[in-house]
Amino acid sequence: MSGKPPIANSAKPSRVLRTVRWALVCLAAYLGSYLALSVSGAYVPGTWGLRGVKNWLWAPALFADQKGAFRDPIQFAFLPAWLLDRWFWHDDRTGESGPRHPAFANEL
Repeated sequence: MSGKPPIANSAKPSRVLRTVRWALVCLAAYLGSYLALSVSGAYVPGTWGLRGVKNWLWAPALFADQKGAFRDPIQFAFLPAWLLDRWFWHDDRTGESGPRHPAFANEL
């Protein structure tokens, strides 16, 4: 024994801190990319009935094709962010008048 106190394992706190930093960077990149898509999104017809569109769904850019059908791969990749977006900001639009700026107004 040299009389020195035992050295605490200093690698663990830095490894944990590094992991937390990377997790925050990934979360920021995920939310930032969704925000970039959502800025240029629009409402698309969600449900059709005998008298036309019954409700409208929010669709960020690239979430729906020109006919208004959702693209599953990108929708599933951003499903948590999309659900939070619809819950807090872009509620479903219901009614015959529809939204002010539908995504595909020339095709309806």
